[in-house]
Parts: sequence; C-alpha cells; structure tokens
Amino acid sequence: MNLPVLDSPLLRRGAVGTAAMGAVVLLGLFYSVVAGAVDRAETQRRAAIRLEAAARAAADARFAARPVLAAPVPRMAHGFAPRAVAFRSMN
Repeated sequence: MNLPVLDSPLLRRGAVGTAAMGAVVLLGLFYSVVAGAVDRAETQRRAAIRLEAAARAAADARFAARPVLAAPVPRMAHGFAPRAVAFRSMN
C-alpha cells in the first residue's frame, strides 16, 4: 500500500510524534491504574490489621473481666487411685 501523503517528511514526523504521545498517554493511564490498585490494597491490608488488633484487644478485655475462681479438685475413690506400674520388656 503506497500512500503519497506519507511521502512528506513533515507528515511522517507528525505521525510518529502522534504515536509517541499516544504511547505516553497510555503509559500514564496504566501507571495511574496500577498505583491506585496498590494504594487500595495497602489500605485494605492496614484495615485488616487494625480489625484483627481490635478483635484481639476485645478478647483480652473480655478474658480479663472474668472473675477468677478456684475450681474444686475432685477427690477420687480409693479403688481408682493411680498407682505406680513397672514396665518390663518382653525380651
């Protein structure tokens, strides 16, 4: 395909310049989208860390608010008392 209009060096430089400017615009758009995604991911990560820390603090506060009571130790009947058992190997 032979276009006589593109034989002019001025038009050729204009076409190359337009293509270069389009590439720069696309690169800027791509960078903006990626930077926004990275910022959003960092914000979500920080929110998750804060939420986990708040849940852990609430659980610690709930545990600290409980009264500590001494649990009675159940007494075992005489027949069920543990006793020492000797281990002998078969050989």
